[in-house]
Amino acid sequence: MAIRSTKAKPRGRGSASALFWFTFVQVASKVGRRRLFWGLGLAGMILGIAVSLNRNMWIGIILGLALMAVLGGNLVRNRLAIGIVLAIGGIALLLAVGGSDTQSHVIQPIVKRGETLLSPSKTSQENSLQSRDLETSKAWGVAQDNLLTGVGAGVPFGVFIYEPVMVSGITIGIQAIPQLFLHNQYLYLILISGLPGLIAFLVFLGVPLYKALTRRPRDPFITSLGVGLALIMISAVVAIYFTSVDMTAMLGLLTGVIMADVNGRAKEGRDSGLGGRRKLEEPSPV
Repeated sequence: MAIRSTKAKPRGRGSASALFWFTFVQVASKVGRRRLFWGLGLAGMILGIAVSLNRNMWIGIILGLALMAVLGGNLVRNRLAIGIVLAIGGIALLLAVGGSDTQSHVIQPIVKRGETLLSPSKTSQENSLQSRDLETSKAWGVAQDNLLTGVGAGVPFGVFIYEPVMVSGITIGIQAIPQLFLHNQYLYLILISGLPGLIAFLVFLGVPLYKALTRRPRDPFITSLGVGLALIMISAVVAIYFTSVDMTAMLGLLTGVIMADVNGRAKEGRDSGLGGRRKLEEPSPV
């Protein structure tokens, strides 16, 4: 019998990681003090994501790298190559000059966590994933009986979390509390609102995503926002990204900026203006 918190974990780093590639493009497009300002922000993001030991965000950054390499344009690809070289150099420097404390408290936990990405069999044995399998199977059983309308938010679906009952610091028993959240956010949408609710939400996210990734003329800043939106949608298969306050605010920000561009500067054939006066443009063909 597992004793866990009934509250979902905070997702502050998740919302920040959604703007990771937008911040990267800002660094690539700026010079002088402005590049330093955005560079410090990017360095903070990298450090936070690394020490978070969150495999979901690590995979998201890797997928984002692939998407930006394909969709970001030649200049973004050039900056990516430079960034990868600098990152490798920084890791090598840390390994070379880092003391034993750095090795044991920073590097080793990251390496150990990263090894689980290459060993799915070990990952599947983790208690957290086993509990998610349980909640998914229970929720799917309930959802199948309510595919049209769902059961509504805040309705138990057969999964309980056990917490100690404390009196004056002494445990006198265990109480079962219904779990009202679900890590698979797509299944959660079916559970609370049925298939119509899931379809409506996918349209809400899918239209801005499509517009951002197919924008003409191409704009790396809008592309990076589309990549951030795509990573949230991918991560929502295993993380609470559609129903936490910070992530819903981030979804509103990303979709709002993209659609404002669609109905404004993109329609007029101009750049998004998100880079300020200095534009990150593709070189003209010779």
